[in-house]
Amino acid sequence: MPQNKNLVDKLASRLSPEGIQLFGAVRSRAESSALRAFLAGGTVRDLLLDRESLDVDIVIEGDAVQLARDVAGITGARLAKTTAFGTATLKSGDFSLDLATARSETYARPGALPKVTPSTIDGDLLRRDFTINAIALQITTQAPGKLLDPTGGVSDLRAGLVRVLHDRSFQD
Repeated sequence: MPQNKNLVDKLASRLSPEGIQLFGAVRSRAESSALRAFLAGGTVRDLLLDRESLDVDIVIEGDAVQLARDVAGITGARLAKTTAFGTATLKSGDFSLDLATARSETYARPGALPKVTPSTIDGDLLRRDFTINAIALQITTQAPGKLLDPTGGVSDLRAGLVRVLHDRSFQD
């Protein structure tokens, strides 16, 4: 996949000072813990479309909740929320950042809450609803700017298409 470090820089240039500090701390802590971290979903879609993003979502191959706790301790950011699904929200000033453990999900029935198990970024992207939300951008130094697009979401963005990834996308 191509490198798009300029997309990482583009996001950083749009952040508030609190956002820059928190985003940098997440990247740094992930790297020092040998975890791969990725911008994912709507954040990447909006960067590719050159639109302002309403939120910043980072997927961690590893324990995102522990990483959020570590970053909160280092930066003084507030750990606003954690969930049983391996997600956490950090807040600093008016800026918030969502971290999620890369995961796979199974559903006992349509509309039920998922059973979540840790996964890789590839598995995480394939569980998503639409191809245009199944794009990730690596932000850690092992391969900053590496764009992952296993379902053809970038092509769909260019074509103005919204395609579901699986028959249960709307039910789940």
